Amino acid sequence: MKIFFSTTPKAKRKYEKEIKAIFEVIKSLGHSLTDDVIQKVDEEDFYGWDEEKRRKYYTNTVKAIKTADVTIFEASYPSLGVGYLISKAVVSGKPVIVLYTAGNKPFMIDSATEDKIIPVDYKIENLKNELKHALDFAKEKNDIRFNFFIPHYISHYLDWIAKNRNLPRSVFLRNLIQKDMDDNDEYQSSME
Repeated sequence: MKIFFSTTPKAKRKYEKEIKAIFEVIKSLGHSLTDDVIQKVDEEDFYGWDEEKRRKYYTNTVKAIKTADVTIFEASYPSLGVGYLISKAVVSGKPVIVLYTAGNKPFMIDSATEDKIIPVDYKIENLKNELKHALDFAKEKNDIRFNFFIPHYISHYLDWIAKNRNLPRSVFLRNLIQKDMDDNDEYQSSME
């Protein structure tokens, strides 16, 4: 999966080991990053950027969030900037894994009602396991909405399926597509 990971550069002072470990775990699980600015940036340099560099960072960060399959934030260190990026990710429809160390759960995370926000309390010792489970969970939340027009007689049939088989129309259509994918040898060989 393509992953956007970020935190506040200020967190690197107190949580340097954790942040490095998160980058290592993401890569060890076979995922790629859409951006690695936080890994490379120096805190003093970051907060000294001129307006043009900050604008470019913002544009690139929003693009990196939108191209990611899942977003991850280390949020143990309080940061309005991280909160803003979490909000951007949620608005973009991305699953958001919010990592934090014991006793440092972000204040607003408890109140968040968005089902795509996945809070994860971790220690370095269990990070790989916790992050793997969170990514598996996030993957399930990353369904893509697909709208299309159909003739009325197909709509009528789908309504009939929903009523008589007690099966949502979307589930019926997904099952049909999945069966065709499974039976399509040409497609299966192209995926190897």
